[in-house]
Amino acid sequence: MKEPKSQYPRRMRARRLGKPGRSKEVQAHWDNVAELGCIVTGMKDDVTIHHVHGGSVAEYGIHKGFGMKTNDWLVIPIAREIHTGQFGIDAAFGVERWESKYGPQMYWLMVVCDKLDIDVFAKAGLVRPGGIDTQ
Repeated sequence: MKEPKSQYPRRMRARRLGKPGRSKEVQAHWDNVAELGCIVTGMKDDVTIHHVHGGSVAEYGIHKGFGMKTNDWLVIPIAREIHTGQFGIDAAFGVERWESKYGPQMYWLMVVCDKLDIDVFAKAGLVRPGGIDTQ
């Protein structure tokens, strides 16, 4: 069967179409997150889903450890270039440098929560951290 045409880049389509073990509710959330475009730059094209990790996320006790992704609810949409490209958080640039250039991942995750009117922390079985102003 032929794959339906999609507005998402190839990588995003693969994730969007579902993966064994991912619930329909999480997949719908990822679709909504992706539709926001890059939460950092505002770019609408070539956006990927990023599991927040390390840095500000670790400061709030949410990070699981090096090489281990966080819960599927704790994601932000970011442009491929700042995800896995030259200035990518998951590339040589690294979490600490990325957060000092673009801002804490926890801030961006809160922005996603506010834009989608959802508490991803509750969905992930966590308590939403206080003290992060997104206004």
